[in-house]
Amino acid sequence: MNRLRALGAAAAFAAVLAVTGSGVAQQSDRDPALERSSQLAAAPASASADAAIGAEKARSVAADVARSIPLPSGGTFDGVRWEEAGGVFTADEIAFVLQYNATCQWLRAWRDGRNASVTARVLAQVPSWPVWRGSEEGAKVIAGVVGDVRAGGGAWAQAMLADCDASREREVRYAAATGLTATR
Repeated sequence: MNRLRALGAAAAFAAVLAVTGSGVAQQSDRDPALERSSQLAAAPASASADAAIGAEKARSVAADVARSIPLPSGGTFDGVRWEEAGGVFTADEIAFVLQYNATCQWLRAWRDGRNASVTARVLAQVPSWPVWRGSEEGAKVIAGVVGDVRAGGGAWAQAMLADCDASREREVRYAAATGLTATR
């Protein structure tokens, strides 16, 4: 987990929001973020064999993996600090970091009221993304955060957003220092 924090991934599990209401039902299913989210939710848990990917190549591999992961408008993965992490990664570890990071970006978009109907629908699918399916502890945390979000707030949701905001601050600093585009 310390390695994931060094990468600028969210420091805690990210949350989901189950939304009901006519505004959500009216949103087109053809939105690219929703399509990618649905595809990701149906994807197998494991991306590939455990090939070693050096930190110096992780960003280019991550760019390929990222094509399948939806982000809210203005979102990027540029602030993930692959190069600073050192060592080697597997494709599954890279996918984990990106899905974890994307979950935080969607949660922040929800809190900020950005593209509310799409954001709510993507967040409703997040528990089905491979990164969240493989962890009993992750499922427990998500359940706590979902309960808080449905109730309008609570300790789990507050903690998640605090961790996501802290991660974003690190990512924005790193992206700015390296000439990359910071996430919104």
